Amino acid sequence: MSIPFVRDMEVDYDTMTPLSPLVRRVIARNPGPFTFHGTGTYIIGHGHVAIIDPGPDDEAHIDALLNAVRGETVTHILVTHTHRDHSPAAASIKESTGAPTFAFAAHGGERSAVGVEEGADFDFQPDQKMSNGDRVFVTGVVGMTQVNNKEFTVAGVATNTFQLSGVNSSAYTAYGSAGTAGKIIEVTTTYTLAQLATINFAQSADVLYLAHLSHAPAKLTRTSHTSWTLNDIDFVDGPYLDENITDTTLYASANTGSVTVTASANLFASTDVGRLIRFREILEIDHDEWATATSYAANVTIRFNGNVYKQTTGSTQTSGATPPVHLEGEETYGTVKWTYQHGATGYVKITAYTNATTVTALVKNDTGFLPDHIIGSGGATKLWSFGSFSTTTGFPRAIGFYEERLYFASTVSQPQTIFGSVSADFENHTPGTVDDKAINVTIASDQVNVIKHLLPA
Repeated sequence: MSIPFVRDMEVDYDTMTPLSPLVRRVIARNPGPFTFHGTGTYIIGHGHVAIIDPGPDDEAHIDALLNAVRGETVTHILVTHTHRDHSPAAASIKESTGAPTFAFAAHGGERSAVGVEEGADFDFQPDQKMSNGDRVFVTGVVGMTQVNNKEFTVAGVATNTFQLSGVNSSAYTAYGSAGTAGKIIEVTTTYTLAQLATINFAQSADVLYLAHLSHAPAKLTRTSHTSWTLNDIDFVDGPYLDENITDTTLYASANTGSVTVTASANLFASTDVGRLIRFREILEIDHDEWATATSYAANVTIRFNGNVYKQTTGSTQTSGATPPVHLEGEETYGTVKWTYQHGATGYVKITAYTNATTVTALVKNDTGFLPDHIIGSGGATKLWSFGSFSTTTGFPRAIGFYEERLYFASTVSQPQTIFGSVSADFENHTPGTVDDKAINVTIASDQVNVIKHLLPA
């Protein structure tokens, strides 16, 4: 049975054509015996995409490709082989998008004096390739199976070959075919060897979130095949323990930058470094509500719709009919310039321990300001909360994604509590009463059942 070769296909040159929900194609205007109607360049995915075989160095084709991915992020440029009808456009696409190029290797052999379009592209050099001293892990070799599932060091790199350093293969069986040499990327970590086996994790695209009861929550981020970073998560505003109900008060020395936080009784421990403290003020007591046709002096603060604003025009002004509603920076309403301060709360991160009543902390609010009425000894307040995660209280051991939130669970001090992020903002735990704010839930039971894992259902 023969398969008919369809020759009468219609081609729209330099136009993006969807082939499936995840695959698009742009055909170059270079028909010929080796390219049929023209080289097909494929775009894989949406939002973050890969381009396979960029095609010839043709301005119209390159423009069509860039227009097809406008507004998207090109993460990979893949070249299946280095003929002049497939790879030359890679240089222009890389320059425009910043995406790295990937291929088996540069073209081997010697440069020919005959420059046919389907000939070799000797100018192409992939960004990702082996270098002497790289560490690789070899798998899938047929024949010389003695090298499979082992780590080697690369040496003697040539155009299309490299050696495995220090290997005496005289007793190995003959190489047959195939095989993959995966480059090993090593990332510095603050986890101990003993902790590795008990790390829980959850992944979102190129970010792997990590949880361990003795280590601050962290994330491993991949920005390219050879670029990885491992950092502790710098959470936004939370999560927190329940608000203080004792007579102990706190106040800050200033409302921005690095501040000193002072307690009225022994409260702090050296293990609190890195911990958050959240302050809250009572808007109805501390700030007058904005009103229309009212004279406001420079630097006076008012409240409206649960937020605090400072009059920063520079002189006394009279308000108009429109109240301030913005949530960052400065905005002018009529003749009055209002600067957003905070939403009745502010939080700091402890950076140094002095003694049981004194620590140094950094103001972390998006606006960079704490509420004015918790500044100085006269502003000492009982309305404060400690962060839930710290060396003092322990860190969460369980982690998982569910319905657009990243959940942690089970610290040493709160073994039955689940901490859910703000909706679609995985590192934000801002408390609140609206639906998309952070969630803290403690399972009520007559015995302690430590949460060890979170499994979305």
